[in-house]
Amino acid sequence: MEDELRRLHPTLPLFHSTYEPLDLIGPREEREDPATFRGKKVLALSGIATPDSFSSLLKKCGMQVIKEKVLPDHHHYTQQDIRFIENEGTGLTGL
Repeated sequence: MEDELRRLHPTLPLFHSTYEPLDLIGPREEREDPATFRGKKVLALSGIATPDSFSSLLKKCGMQVIKEKVLPDHHHYTQQDIRFIENEGTGLTGL
């Protein structure tokens, strides 16, 4: 994409940025340093617009994404979702 922008606008200033999570926040607002989960097996559960970026971020933090469940953006969690988390998350690291 950068090459195409440079072709169209050679003098256009371009900026690059990255982000890293500072904390992982659990369901009861408990906070953990992402490094705490380095090398741990986790269940990635997401209800966001770009779930691949979430899973990729977990892996970048050194977590082993063993199972993944992708729900629609802004999903309202149900009892069935909670049961899935309880069943599939057994034996995995959690907050």
